[in-house]
Amino acid sequence: MKKNKILLAISALTLEISALGFAAQSNDASKTTPTKTTTSKTAPKPTSKPKTTPAPKKATTNTPKATTTKPKTNSKVVTNFNCNGQTIKVEYDGEIAKLTNKDGVYTLKVAKAASGALYTNSKGLSIHSSGKDAIYTVGGKDISCDIVKAGTAAKPTATPVTKVVEYNLKGKIKVEFIGQNTARVTDFSGKTYTLKRAKAASGEYFENENGVSLHIKADEGVFTVKGVDYSFGKINFTKKIKNR
Repeated sequence: MKKNKILLAISALTLEISALGFAAQSNDASKTTPTKTTTSKTAPKPTSKPKTTPAPKKATTNTPKATTTKPKTNSKVVTNFNCNGQTIKVEYDGEIAKLTNKDGVYTLKVAKAASGALYTNSKGLSIHSSGKDAIYTVGGKDISCDIVKAGTAAKPTATPVTKVVEYNLKGKIKVEFIGQNTARVTDFSGKTYTLKRAKAASGEYFENENGVSLHIKADEGVFTVKGVDYSFGKINFTKKIKNR
Protein backbone atom coordinates (compact mmCIF):
# COMPACT_ATOMS: atom_id res chain seq x y z
CA MET A 1 0.00 0.00 0.00
CA LYS A 2 2.73 2.37 0.98
CA LYS A 3 4.67 1.33 -2.11
CA ASN A 4 1.79 2.26 -4.33
CA LYS A 5 1.60 5.71 -2.84
CA ILE A 6 5.23 6.25 -3.54
CA LEU A 7 4.82 5.17 -7.15
CA LEU A 8 1.85 7.47 -7.57
CA ALA A 9 3.84 10.29 -6.07
CA ILE A 10 6.74 9.62 -8.43
CA SER A 11 4.38 9.51 -11.44
CA ALA A 12 2.74 12.73 -10.40
CA LEU A 13 6.12 14.36 -9.98
CA THR A 14 7.23 13.09 -13.38
CA LEU A 15 4.15 14.56 -15.05
CA GLU A 16 4.68 17.81 -13.30
CA ILE A 17 8.29 17.95 -14.41
CA SER A 18 7.23 17.14 -17.98
CA ALA A 19 4.64 19.86 -17.89
CA LEU A 20 7.16 22.33 -16.62
CA GLY A 21 9.57 21.35 -19.41
CA PHE A 22 6.92 21.79 -22.11
CA ALA A 23 6.00 25.17 -20.71
CA ALA A 24 9.63 26.22 -20.71
CA GLN A 25 10.03 25.18 -24.39
CA SER A 26 6.92 27.17 -25.31
CA ASN A 27 8.33 30.22 -23.63
CA ASP A 28 11.68 29.88 -25.44
CA ALA A 29 9.94 29.41 -28.78
CA SER A 30 7.94 32.53 -28.28
CA LYS A 31 11.12 34.47 -27.49
CA THR A 32 13.08 33.29 -30.53
CA THR A 33 10.32 33.86 -33.13
CA PRO A 34 11.67 36.63 -35.35
CA THR A 35 9.52 39.63 -35.60
CA LYS A 36 9.34 41.50 -38.85
CA THR A 37 10.60 44.94 -38.46
CA THR A 38 9.27 47.41 -40.91
CA THR A 39 11.56 50.25 -41.74
CA SER A 40 9.87 53.27 -43.04
CA LYS A 41 11.46 54.35 -46.25
CA THR A 42 12.35 58.00 -46.09
CA ALA A 43 13.13 59.91 -49.26
CA PRO A 44 16.67 61.09 -49.26
CA LYS A 45 17.06 64.73 -48.67
CA PRO A 46 18.02 66.59 -51.82
CA THR A 47 21.58 67.52 -51.77
CA SER A 48 22.16 71.25 -52.16
CA LYS A 49 23.95 72.15 -55.34
CA PRO A 50 27.30 73.70 -54.79
CA LYS A 51 27.35 77.42 -55.22
CA THR A 52 29.02 78.48 -58.43
CA THR A 53 31.03 81.63 -58.45
CA PRO A 54 29.92 83.81 -61.42
CA ALA A 55 32.62 84.46 -63.99
CA PRO A 56 34.04 87.94 -63.73
CA LYS A 57 32.63 90.36 -66.27
CA LYS A 58 34.92 91.46 -69.03
CA ALA A 59 36.26 94.89 -68.47
CA THR A 60 34.82 97.22 -71.07
CA THR A 61 36.65 100.29 -72.18
CA ASN A 62 34.55 103.22 -73.23
CA THR A 63 36.20 104.08 -76.53
CA PRO A 64 34.83 107.37 -77.81
CA LYS A 65 33.27 107.12 -81.23
CA ALA A 66 34.92 109.11 -83.94
CA THR A 67 32.65 111.88 -85.09
CA THR A 68 33.08 114.31 -87.92
CA THR A 69 32.02 117.81 -87.18
CA LYS A 70 30.46 119.45 -90.16
CA PRO A 71 30.98 123.15 -90.44
CA LYS A 72 27.90 125.21 -89.85
CA THR A 73 26.43 126.30 -93.10
CA ASN A 74 25.48 129.68 -91.67
CA SER A 75 28.92 130.47 -90.27
CA LYS A 76 30.44 133.10 -92.55
CA VAL A 77 34.18 133.66 -92.73
CA VAL A 78 35.56 136.75 -94.44
CA THR A 79 39.14 136.73 -95.70
CA ASN A 80 41.03 139.48 -97.51
CA PHE A 81 43.82 138.61 -99.93
CA ASN A 82 46.63 140.67 -101.40
CA CYS A 83 47.03 139.45 -104.96
CA ASN A 84 50.02 141.19 -106.51
CA GLY A 85 48.96 144.58 -105.17
CA GLN A 86 45.24 144.01 -105.72
CA THR A 87 43.00 143.43 -102.72
CA ILE A 88 40.16 140.94 -103.04
CA LYS A 89 37.66 140.00 -100.37
CA VAL A 90 36.22 136.49 -100.12
CA GLU A 91 33.20 135.77 -97.93
CA TYR A 92 32.95 132.03 -97.33
CA ASP A 93 29.52 130.66 -96.46
CA GLY A 94 29.48 126.84 -96.57
CA GLU A 95 29.54 125.72 -100.19
CA ILE A 96 29.22 129.29 -101.50
CA ALA A 97 31.79 132.07 -101.56
CA LYS A 98 31.29 135.67 -102.63
CA LEU A 99 34.41 137.20 -104.15
CA THR A 100 34.69 140.97 -104.33
CA ASN A 101 37.30 142.58 -106.55
CA LYS A 102 37.58 146.01 -108.14
CA ASP A 103 35.06 145.06 -110.83
CA GLY A 104 32.26 143.79 -108.64
CA VAL A 105 30.95 140.86 -106.60
CA TYR A 106 30.98 137.32 -107.95
CA THR A 107 29.36 134.17 -106.55
CA LEU A 108 31.58 131.08 -106.55
CA LYS A 109 30.76 127.48 -105.68
CA VAL A 110 32.95 124.93 -103.93
CA ALA A 111 34.76 122.47 -106.19
CA LYS A 112 36.91 119.38 -105.67
CA ALA A 113 40.59 119.99 -105.01
CA ALA A 114 43.54 117.77 -104.07
CA SER A 115 44.24 120.08 -101.13
CA GLY A 116 42.96 123.31 -99.67
CA ALA A 117 39.65 124.97 -100.53
CA LEU A 118 38.71 125.71 -104.13
CA TYR A 119 35.81 127.92 -105.18
CA THR A 120 35.07 128.71 -108.81
CA ASN A 121 32.39 129.83 -111.26
CA SER A 122 31.49 129.08 -114.86
CA LYS A 123 33.48 132.06 -116.15
CA GLY A 124 36.83 130.72 -114.94
CA LEU A 125 37.07 133.00 -111.92
CA SER A 126 38.37 131.08 -108.90
CA ILE A 127 40.15 131.33 -105.57
CA HIS A 128 42.15 128.34 -104.29
CA SER A 129 43.37 128.82 -100.73
CA SER A 130 45.70 126.62 -98.71
CA GLY A 131 46.98 127.78 -95.36
CA LYS A 132 48.10 131.41 -95.60
CA ASP A 133 48.51 131.35 -99.38
CA ALA A 134 46.08 131.33 -102.28
CA ILE A 135 45.91 131.32 -106.06
CA TYR A 136 43.50 133.81 -107.63
CA THR A 137 42.60 132.86 -111.21
CA VAL A 138 41.01 135.46 -113.43
CA GLY A 139 41.00 135.78 -117.21
CA GLY A 140 42.91 132.52 -117.51
CA LYS A 141 45.81 133.80 -115.40
CA ASP A 142 46.95 132.57 -111.99
CA ILE A 143 47.93 135.25 -109.46
CA SER A 144 49.65 134.41 -106.18
CA CYS A 145 47.97 135.86 -103.09
CA ASP A 146 48.69 136.30 -99.39
CA ILE A 147 46.18 136.64 -96.60
CA VAL A 148 45.87 140.23 -95.34
CA LYS A 149 45.58 140.52 -91.58
CA ALA A 150 42.45 142.11 -90.23
CA GLY A 151 42.70 145.88 -90.04
CA THR A 152 45.48 146.15 -92.63
CA ALA A 153 45.25 146.96 -96.30
CA ALA A 154 47.19 145.33 -99.07
CA LYS A 155 50.20 147.38 -100.04
CA PRO A 156 50.82 147.61 -103.75
CA THR A 157 54.17 146.58 -105.06
CA ALA A 158 56.45 149.56 -104.63
CA THR A 159 57.85 149.47 -108.15
CA PRO A 160 58.59 152.96 -109.49
CA VAL A 161 57.26 154.24 -112.79
CA THR A 162 60.06 153.84 -115.33
CA LYS A 163 58.52 155.46 -118.44
CA VAL A 164 55.48 157.51 -119.40
CA VAL A 165 54.22 157.54 -123.01
CA GLU A 166 51.32 159.45 -124.55
CA TYR A 167 49.69 158.13 -127.71
CA ASN A 168 47.60 160.17 -130.09
CA LEU A 169 44.39 158.15 -130.08
CA LYS A 170 40.90 159.70 -130.17
CA GLY A 171 42.42 162.41 -128.14
CA LYS A 172 45.21 161.05 -126.04
CA ILE A 173 45.96 158.03 -123.92
CA LYS A 174 48.74 157.98 -121.36
CA VAL A 175 50.69 154.83 -120.60
CA GLU A 176 52.83 154.54 -117.47
CA PHE A 177 55.21 151.60 -117.56
CA ILE A 178 55.86 150.28 -114.06
CA GLY A 179 58.83 147.97 -114.08
CA GLN A 180 58.88 145.39 -116.85
CA ASN A 181 55.52 143.69 -116.32
CA THR A 182 52.94 146.39 -115.61
CA ALA A 183 51.40 149.19 -117.67
CA ARG A 184 48.93 151.69 -116.25
CA VAL A 185 46.78 153.17 -119.00
CA THR A 186 44.69 156.34 -118.68
CA ASP A 187 42.31 156.48 -121.63
CA PHE A 188 40.69 159.40 -123.40
CA SER A 189 37.79 159.46 -120.91
CA GLY A 190 40.13 159.70 -117.93
CA LYS A 191 39.59 156.12 -116.73
CA THR A 192 42.66 154.22 -115.59
CA TYR A 193 43.38 150.52 -116.16
CA THR A 194 46.18 148.43 -114.72
CA LEU A 195 47.42 145.90 -117.26
CA LYS A 196 49.85 143.01 -116.86
CA ARG A 197 52.34 141.79 -119.42
CA ALA A 198 51.26 138.73 -121.37
CA LYS A 199 52.78 136.61 -124.12
CA ALA A 200 52.73 138.00 -127.66
CA ALA A 201 54.10 136.83 -131.00
CA SER A 202 55.80 140.21 -131.41
CA GLY A 203 56.01 143.55 -129.65
CA GLU A 204 54.75 144.18 -126.10
CA TYR A 205 51.33 143.06 -124.98
CA PHE A 206 49.54 144.02 -121.74
CA GLU A 207 46.02 143.08 -120.61
CA ASN A 208 43.72 142.71 -117.61
CA GLU A 209 40.95 140.29 -116.68
CA ASN A 210 38.23 142.50 -118.20
CA GLY A 211 39.47 142.33 -121.77
CA VAL A 212 41.25 145.69 -121.77
CA SER A 213 44.56 145.37 -123.60
CA LEU A 214 47.43 147.32 -125.11
CA HIS A 215 49.57 145.92 -127.91
CA ILE A 216 52.60 147.98 -128.87
CA LYS A 217 55.02 147.31 -131.71
CA ALA A 218 57.59 150.02 -132.34
CA ASP A 219 55.64 153.29 -132.71
CA GLU A 220 52.33 151.67 -133.53
CA GLY A 221 49.80 149.70 -131.57
CA VAL A 222 46.23 148.82 -130.70
CA PHE A 223 44.36 149.77 -127.56
CA THR A 224 41.28 147.58 -126.89
CA VAL A 225 38.55 148.56 -124.43
CA LYS A 226 34.94 147.36 -124.18
CA GLY A 227 35.52 145.13 -127.21
CA VAL A 228 36.55 148.02 -129.48
CA ASP A 229 40.04 148.22 -131.03
CA TYR A 230 41.62 151.67 -131.32
CA SER A 231 44.71 151.81 -133.52
CA PHE A 232 47.35 154.48 -132.98
CA GLY A 233 50.47 155.56 -134.83
CA LYS A 234 53.12 158.06 -133.90
CA ILE A 235 54.13 158.66 -130.33
CA ASN A 236 53.05 162.12 -129.30
CA PHE A 237 54.95 162.40 -126.04
CA THR A 238 57.55 160.28 -124.32
CA LYS A 239 59.08 160.90 -120.95
CA LYS A 240 61.60 158.59 -119.37
CA ILE A 241 61.85 158.62 -115.61
CA LYS A 242 65.13 157.66 -114.03
CA ASN A 243 65.03 155.64 -110.87
CA ARG A 244 66.31 157.57 -107.92
